[in-house]
Amino acid sequence: MVNTPLPVENATTPGTLLFSAQKDEGPFLLEWIAYHRAIGFENILIFSNNCTDGSDDLLDTVAAAGAITHIRTNPRPDESAQGHAATLTQAHPLYQAATWVCWIDSDEFLNIHAGAGHVSDLISAIGDGHGAMLSWRLFGDSFLSSWRPERLTTEDFTRAAPAGAPPNQPVKCFFRTGDWIERLYIHRPVFTPEAAGLRFIDNDGATVPEAMIHGKRNNGMPVKDNPNRKRQNALAQVNHYAVRTYDVFQLKRIRGSGMKPIGASAALRGRRHGQHFWDKRNTNKKEDTSIHRHLPALRTELDALMAVPSIAAAHQTCCARMTERIQQVMVGL
Repeated sequence: MVNTPLPVENATTPGTLLFSAQKDEGPFLLEWIAYHRAIGFENILIFSNNCTDGSDDLLDTVAAAGAITHIRTNPRPDESAQGHAATLTQAHPLYQAATWVCWIDSDEFLNIHAGAGHVSDLISAIGDGHGAMLSWRLFGDSFLSSWRPERLTTEDFTRAAPAGAPPNQPVKCFFRTGDWIERLYIHRPVFTPEAAGLRFIDNDGATVPEAMIHGKRNNGMPVKDNPNRKRQNALAQVNHYAVRTYDVFQLKRIRGSGMKPIGASAALRGRRHGQHFWDKRNTNKKEDTSIHRHLPALRTELDALMAVPSIAAAHQTCCARMTERIQQVMVGL
């Protein structure tokens, strides 16, 4: 059943779907949902799995209010949470009815610079093309020593890597649905071998090279990095708050990667988020506050969600549990 969403500050763009898979990201979910509703996504589909911080309960309350669709999942031990969610998404009625789809994580925000910064502006820039492959802009800890639960991620973290820095090369994709899509991959769709004439644009509106459309890496997975380091992000970017503060980052390390099999050892699941990950992605060389033009609309959406007592209570539970976990983890460091 698809719920009727709460009123939004900006008109939604029909046929648009945002989906994501998350685990134990409770304190950050309402901001992420509010922001992407504010920039015009008609539907938001979120999968959770085996949460321990109350985020699945929070998502249930938001879904009951009509703002999102939430599905609790239980991947097999040999499946990854992200891969399982991708399979479920392609079979879901919201995906099958959508014209435009975007898959990003809850620490990523689609930041559109064109026009008013709405989803409709990105669609206009794509025109009759098939989508946009948009590189990250990694944001560091902005020299903050600890997490502040009363603050917004998009408000607190304003220091980032230079636009064309190598860590920003991976893309996320906003794409038109169609029979040219074989399956979904976390960075971009995998296209059918016979699909020809696909046209995608990048952060500056330039055409993505053909080698990236159907290219494969050595591991057989599709090419996910934009080779152009001269981009200026004139059209759009994906704000990636990969580390936030060091205390929050420790919880991400413990949770582990959503791309590893559920049944993998804790050491294997957490290997990606070691000190090397922090050192590479905690980059604060440039200031970028471009997303702040959406703060008023974001706050309107957030206030509407928090006005629902069950949502507010579930959010506070998530924040309290994260605060407690941070205290426990940081004592051991």
